[in-house]
Amino acid sequence: MLGHTLLGFVNAASVLILAVFILTLGELIYVPVKQSTLAEIAKENLRSSYMALNGMVFQGARILGALGITVGASLSPGAMSSLYLLMGLFGLFLFYLVTAHAIWRRVSGFLSCSMSEDSSDDCRIMIRIVTTI
Repeated sequence: MLGHTLLGFVNAASVLILAVFILTLGELIYVPVKQSTLAEIAKENLRSSYMALNGMVFQGARILGALGITVGASLSPGAMSSLYLLMGLFGLFLFYLVTAHAIWRRVSGFLSCSMSEDSSDDCRIMIRIVTTI
């Protein structure tokens, strides 16, 4: 998010290199864990649907990128950078909502297993998963 914001209005080569470095670092952190996190969040019977929808995200990104070029021709660099920043913050907010829901689902499953006298394998696995968070 910060790297994209800087790319929108900076002309100094050293700052552009820093922005690309920030972008690269963010991608290296984000991409390897994306699908494993998505598979963990999704219910097992809906996992393939979640993965297919995740694949469609790239097509949406291509459309938004093309739209950004068109809109960028009529906006100032500062306005485009602000738009990048707002879109990034909105993405972070959506990410927070999804991960908070997944964590709540884990904790509520843990609480229902720990309150019951159930000694099934599912409860033992749930307790093991939640205690490793």
